[in-house]
Amino acid sequence: MPIGEVRIAADGSEATIEGVLTTGVGTLEAGRTGFVQDSTAGIAVYLDAPLAVLLPAGTRVRLAGIVGSRYAQRTLRIAAADIMVLGEGGLPSPIPVVTGAAGEPVEGSRIALAGTVVETPSALSDGLGLLLDDGTGPVRVVVAPAALGGFDPGTGDLVGVAGPLGQRDSSGTGLAGYRLYATLPGELTVEPRPTPTPTPTPLPSPTASATAAPTPTPRPTASPSPTATPIPSSTASSTPAPTATPSPTPTPSTTPIAITEARLVPEGRAAHVRGTVIAEAGRLGTPPLFAIGDATGGLPVRLADGQSAPPRGTLVELRGTIAAPYGQTELRLVAGGLTILGTGTVPAPVDLDAGRAGEATEGRLARVRGTITAGASKATSGDLAFTVEGTDGASLRIVADASARLDPAILRKGTSVTLTGIVGQRASRKGALDGYRLWVRDRADVTVAAAPSASPSASPSPSAGSATAPLLSIAAARLRESKRVTVEGTVTVDRSLLDSSGRRTVIEDRSGAIELYLDGEDTAIRAGARVRATGVVGRAWGAPRLRVDAIRVLGRRTPVAHDLRVAPGAATEWRLVRVRGTIAEVHRSGDRWTAELVAGGLRVPLLGLPGSGIGSSAIVEGRAATVVGIVKRPYPTATDQRFAVVPRSRGDLDVGAATATASGSAASGPAGPAASPEAGITGSGTGAGTDPVAAAGLDVPLDVPLAVLGDRLGATVRVGGLVTAVGPEGIRLDDGTATARLVFEGPAADLASLLQPGDALNATGVPEARDEIVVVVTDPAGVILLGDLGGDTGDDAPRASGNPLAMLGVLAGEDGPFMPGGATVSAALAAGRGPSPASLALATLVLTSALAAGLAASRAVKTRRSARARIQARLDAIATPPQAGPPAPT
Repeated sequence: MPIGEVRIAADGSEATIEGVLTTGVGTLEAGRTGFVQDSTAGIAVYLDAPLAVLLPAGTRVRLAGIVGSRYAQRTLRIAAADIMVLGEGGLPSPIPVVTGAAGEPVEGSRIALAGTVVETPSALSDGLGLLLDDGTGPVRVVVAPAALGGFDPGTGDLVGVAGPLGQRDSSGTGLAGYRLYATLPGELTVEPRPTPTPTPTPLPSPTASATAAPTPTPRPTASPSPTATPIPSSTASSTPAPTATPSPTPTPSTTPIAITEARLVPEGRAAHVRGTVIAEAGRLGTPPLFAIGDATGGLPVRLADGQSAPPRGTLVELRGTIAAPYGQTELRLVAGGLTILGTGTVPAPVDLDAGRAGEATEGRLARVRGTITAGASKATSGDLAFTVEGTDGASLRIVADASARLDPAILRKGTSVTLTGIVGQRASRKGALDGYRLWVRDRADVTVAAAPSASPSASPSPSAGSATAPLLSIAAARLRESKRVTVEGTVTVDRSLLDSSGRRTVIEDRSGAIELYLDGEDTAIRAGARVRATGVVGRAWGAPRLRVDAIRVLGRRTPVAHDLRVAPGAATEWRLVRVRGTIAEVHRSGDRWTAELVAGGLRVPLLGLPGSGIGSSAIVEGRAATVVGIVKRPYPTATDQRFAVVPRSRGDLDVGAATATASGSAASGPAGPAASPEAGITGSGTGAGTDPVAAAGLDVPLDVPLAVLGDRLGATVRVGGLVTAVGPEGIRLDDGTATARLVFEGPAADLASLLQPGDALNATGVPEARDEIVVVVTDPAGVILLGDLGGDTGDDAPRASGNPLAMLGVLAGEDGPFMPGGATVSAALAAGRGPSPASLALATLVLTSALAAGLAASRAVKTRRSARARIQARLDAIATPPQAGPPAPT
């Protein structure tokens, strides 16, 4: 299987993969962990025992094992016998990633980071731990001794690292604890630290100036004072006084900070930085600014009076104060604040989506690909300005100073271009995060794509597109930003959901999902269509997007939603998911709404868009609900930065009745239809808003799925499901969300021996943490059988109101799986055979739990009365309280 598909396979499933080891197998975690990667993705491998001989990185292997997660890291658990060496293979090239984006989309893959060490290194079991930040957010790096070599990185150092990205999350969210493992020689580089004295001429000390000569000397002396040696005699003879000196700085030097740190210095405060000039003075508009860059970021610089700007490629050390005119952070040099150190290395431009130009990239040398949407306009000063639409569908303003000497004739509307320049800003107002632009420096920064050859057909041939765009899984395509690819998948949303343009939709395959941005409206592209799309991979507002230039429909396929068992995030972005829980915290804003869906300890944000047609009145706090929708990333400016589930239409909502709170009282909210079966609740048939059990002051157990028992320890709960195993320690129950053990104690101790696999039941008890989370049942009246799910036993038997078999027929016969309550059950239990009135009221109103997804549909057809003797024994044990005396006649 491709590793991209293995990463999303269900836990516990078996998988066989082939790939190249990006670390030696056994390099990490006491010889039991390594990483392997193919063309689709990467994944960690975990051995059952350390290998006797280390398999080195670069080895091509075939591995067979069990899929799962360790500390939220997707992992294939393998045994030594399941490793097959296929030969040598080259290491995959690392994917350049900013530190803030080192997360789920690239987990397991080999990536490259560059940034500043922002805290004191620490010793870890697998190597030296560094915290690296390039201004977009910190990420942990673990450097093994082989990769460390002779380097000794410390706080403030600029480093570059490469290696697979792993995860060790202890937060419980599944979206934290990412770390890069550098294990091979050459995977760590550290930029040399500056020398203590960057200039050959020492700085004059206060003592020297006080003792050399208080007044100018008319001519050089034969024997100069030793304290005056810092000033050459030839200079002293040509100037009237040694007090004015062109020395670069008037104060002793301190260690410069990284550019990303300087960008965080408050306005008006001093900063001391070092970097390489990446744009000459004047290329960033007026007043003439130049720009410097290092491995962490970039910074525009304004010269002081009398200073001359250094040329591009010059390594400089600068002192000045931080300013932010029109929102653009810059360094304003002080007199003597410019020191030339020599020639430096110009940082490579970062690939940038048009929509991601912002604070994290401001001042950096960046490269943008797109199409010119408005031809270049020329101001009277000679400056040019135009707009491009990037591969992510977002627009970006492009500007060029007259000194760049661009030819406006080649910058026509519709031209595909690749542009390199400095990201700048001219905000509309103070504090506004807008007005971002790209300053192009010269003609070499503009590459015009060759015009496509005319095609005699109206629509491009699919095979022609595939020749230059390889057919990839969506998971693999998402990693090939700025590359042209072809993907196949099923459309999961109609084009009217995300906006009114009709050009945005989402497709999904087994490996993942991605947004499509169509080149125009196409009525054939609707939910359920299976399509092949070719285009360029990019991002829009941080989310993966394919800008489509060729698409065709291959057929139809019903989209299938995946059950969401963790908080939505980058790993499930754009996927169609299903989640169940209780609606809480509904907020309405015009034709939009937000809510929270509480499922045990999980809180899932819900977002209603106008295109879904779901009115805010359809969402009622306190109701149980099953919600289907796509996982959508928040906008960068949103206050709540959690991913949300977006239902597509009214059919994606199954809103039920108000659920019981943890304290046992019904949640507030208008009554409605029965809650979803997945929540363990069915309709009681007592009428809207009426709960006779609660009205009688009885304790109402909380209906919960087995998957969240750990959140209800000590509370009285009701669970339901299918008996899958019976043993001396209790029974094993499965309700479709999980399996759990039920332990029968006290008066209910004899019930376990009367149950068999295939029985469907509800049970009321208390969850306890023993060797696992179990439900302890002590009251026999708290166990309600729903009948055997086997085949028909034969002819129907008459059902009298006093016959226990008739009771079972009402419970699980042709009339359906509900207990109607009333005189029939009361009469059957009237002769001292029934439980207390309170238990009877509870039993007649109990809400049955759903089993698995097909169970509810098949139960009405398959359920029949089983062998009468076994049913009689079972029913007697449940309905009769433990008391002496002969049973009532049947």
